[in-house]
Amino acid sequence: MSGNWLRLSKRLGLYLRDGMACVYCQRPSHHALGQDGFSVDHVIPRDGGNNQAANLVMCCTKCNSSKKDRDLEEWLGSPRCPAVGTPAEVLMRVLQATTTPLKPHRKAARLILVAHGYDPKYI
Repeated sequence: MSGNWLRLSKRLGLYLRDGMACVYCQRPSHHALGQDGFSVDHVIPRDGGNNQAANLVMCCTKCNSSKKDRDLEEWLGSPRCPAVGTPAEVLMRVLQATTTPLKPHRKAARLILVAHGYDPKYI
């Protein structure tokens, strides 16, 4: 899926909500719009999930490529899973991220994007 399936303000809001780091392996991002190997992952794969903030987390491309369209618990149990911590610790990070309201982070993202010259109609 291409990187433009989410509005820019929602993508940046998710990155802010998730602490600008991969929720799975905790690798930090150094670019706010995910242009350094970060993307947004569906916790519940697209075929059974949705694009609501409660199903989306910031994720590095290594973890996203490894997880693919697998269920989170199945992926965490696989030997090649690059996630850091026990499955319970990773699930707690995912739960914390996905239950945190996106609205304040999205508002901050819009302010940041407008300050950087983005047209408010398109963010």
